[in-house]
Parts: sequence; C-alpha cells; structure tokens
Amino acid sequence: MKETTTGSAEAPCAEHLEVAFTATLTPRGYRGVMLHLAARALRFAPPLVAIGGVIAYGSGASATGFTMFAALLAIPLVVWGYVSWLANSPSAKVLYTPVAWVFSGEQIGYSSAEGDGQIAWSSVTRWRNVVDHLMLYTSGSNYVLIPVEDVPLELRPTLRELLVAGAGNPPRRDDGLR
Repeated sequence: MKETTTGSAEAPCAEHLEVAFTATLTPRGYRGVMLHLAARALRFAPPLVAIGGVIAYGSGASATGFTMFAALLAIPLVVWGYVSWLANSPSAKVLYTPVAWVFSGEQIGYSSAEGDGQIAWSSVTRWRNVVDHLMLYTSGSNYVLIPVEDVPLELRPTLRELLVAGAGNPPRRDDGLR
C-alpha cells in the first residue's frame, strides 16, 4: 500500500491512496456467487409453484399438483446443475487466472495473463460483498468479481475507503472489508 500525503497533518484523502494485491477467482467461489444470484433472481418461483401445486391438488387435479411439486424440487437441482457446469466449463478457465489489482483514487488497474486494463471509477456504478467476493458493477448486469480472502487484512480498510469514495457505500453495512 502506498500513501501519499501533501505534508499536512490531515488524514490522506482517497485520491492519494493506492492498494495493490493479486487475487485468483476459484470455481467454487464463482459457483457460490452464481448460485446466490440465481437464488435471488428466482426467490419467488418456489413459493408460487408450491401455491399452484396446493391449489391444483386441492381442486382435484392431483396429477397437476404432483407435477408442480416435482417442479418445485427440480428448480433448485436444475439451477445447481447449470451453475456447476458453467463454473467448471472449459470456457470458464480464463476466469481463474491470477489478476494483479491496483486500486487508486483515479482508477482501478488490472493485469493478468489475458491482458491489462483500467476501469474508471465513473464506470463503477455500485459494489457489494456477495459470498465473500467483491462485486464491482460496471453496468446493470456486468460486474467484476474479486475474492475478499485474497485482499490482505491490512489493506482492506484502505480498499473500502477507495471503493466508497469511487462508487459510494454498499447496500448493506457488512461489506466484508472491515
């Protein structure tokens, strides 16, 4: 971590801070985040299917009721199977290469075997902690995942300060960086 001050006795502001670390996403971590997002997106499906099954069964259409209860069991299994396949597919291997991250007041820099780049803070719309991974949203559905466990403990408060200064506060107080 580099801190640059202007010589005053004040605490350094976020634009003069820099945090550098290397992080590696794992298939297990990616699968956990994807399952969390899927469960959140589908949170109304199981109760609706269950209610439909109870109504169908109660109205005498027992075959339809049993089918809906089977669907109730199938939804999580299908989602888990798809997400597991997605996390372990050959096309996902590129996600699991180590990435060197440099967060500063001006931008977020990254470097991996796949290439280098920068993300302007103006491109980061929000951030949050999901299953011990930082999700930095660059649009409504595009995001960057960084495992929190790879961020050294002593750098987490500074990283949080940079994230809050660049993209605002997370939606929940427990952001995993305190």
